[in-house]
Order: sequence, then structure tokens, then C-alpha cells
Amino acid sequence: MSTLLLIFKEIGHRKFNFILSLLAVVAAVAVYIAFFTSAQDSQRETTRLMRDIGYNLRIIPKETDMIKFWETGFSDYTMPEDYILRFAEKTQAEIQYRHLLATLQQRVTWQGMEVLLTGVAAKEVVPKGVAESSMAPFAVEPGKVYLGYELVQKAGVKKGDTLDLFGRQFQVASCLPETGSDDDIRVYGHLKDVQGILNLDGRINEIQALECLCKEPGDPLERLRGQLEQFLPEGKVIQLKAISDARREQRFMLE
Repeated sequence: MSTLLLIFKEIGHRKFNFILSLLAVVAAVAVYIAFFTSAQDSQRETTRLMRDIGYNLRIIPKETDMIKFWETGFSDYTMPEDYILRFAEKTQAEIQYRHLLATLQQRVTWQGMEVLLTGVAAKEVVPKGVAESSMAPFAVEPGKVYLGYELVQKAGVKKGDTLDLFGRQFQVASCLPETGSDDDIRVYGHLKDVQGILNLDGRINEIQALECLCKEPGDPLERLRGQLEQFLPEGKVIQLKAISDARREQRFMLE
């Protein structure tokens, strides 16, 4: 008790110095907390930016004619939708594939216009140990569609309207903004709905994915192809290098 009294008496004699010291400690703690919070915010924002850059891997049927693939933007061949489940059987230590999304797309003629009809799975598939998320560009509900900008202009429809797609009725869930890409002539629908329209139940022609940003020596594309050959030899993987490099540089800059 006497020690505490001596401390308080000393503080009373040196009020000004005590206040300055206290302010210095408070400021130091505040700066540390601000720095730590800022770092966490920066990491979250970087993760969001890398997510918004988009998928950088495309897995397509192995027999795809690549000249035609790049001309049309999709494979003429299909593969079983269940192929994507093989990735869920692997652990994150075994493969460098993350956040896989099954899709099916074809060019069709609708109301005198050539459109890209694209079915998107409701959720992603992830390897064991990888946190689930929803990176699908549009989580399209069954019975609804998202329409690209040019299609909206030509068809004269708006959000909430009902339209006929090959004898089936769908509600327009969203009218997409102009992108300056082939997305402007795209119709997005739930994967099951698009499979039904195209008479391709249980079939897909692409799996989109992200690669793990792992600091391992060697060519990452060679590792990805080697891993795919082991458990999905029916497919081939294409790496969108510009997106891959952007994601990798963003991650390394953060670290």
C-alpha cells in the first residue's frame, strides 16, 4: 500500500511528465492498432480484388479442337458434370486447383439473334481443406436468367419481365451493364435449366477454376497439367496467363 502511495505522490509532483509519458504510450498503442487494422483491411481488399479478376484456369474436354475453341470461345465436346467431383476428393496439399465451377455454353439463335447461352452451377466445388466460397459470377436461380447488354437493347426487355427461351418461360433477374465483350450477347441461366434447353442433362463443356498461388519452383502450368493427368486424364487445362500473372503479382505485393 505504501508503495502505491509513493507512486501516486511521485505522479502528483511530476504531473506534466506523467501526462506526456501516458500520451506517448497511448499514441504508440493507437499506431500499432491502426497499422494492424489497416493491414487486415488491405489483405481483405487484395483478396477481393484477386477474386474479382476472375477465374484463370479453364478445364475442357481433352479432344477439343483448340483452333475452333479459340474461334468460338467454348468446346464443341462435353463431359459428365460429375467430373468436377473428382477435385473434391483431393486435399489442398495434393492439387493446386481451387474454387471450381461447372459451366455449359453454346451458341444458339434466339429471336433472330445469335446468343451465347451459358449455364452456371449454383455453387463451387473445392478440394478438402479449402474454405468454401461463392465465386460464381452470378448465382442464377432456377427459372431465372441474366441478359447481356446488347440482348436487352434488341429484345426491349427489363428486369422482372418474363421471356420465352425455346418453349420455356424464364424471369429476367438482371439486365447486365455493357462490358464491351461477348458477355453483351450472353444469356446466363442456372446450369440445370440450360442443360434442359440443350438436351444435355448431366453434361458440361468447361470447368472454371483458380490456381493456388503456391511458391514452388518450376512452371506452375506444368504442375497443373501433371496433376490433372493423374486424376482427370479426360480433360485438359488452359491457363489464362495474364490473369494468373496479375493475381500472383498482387499476392506477392501484399506479402
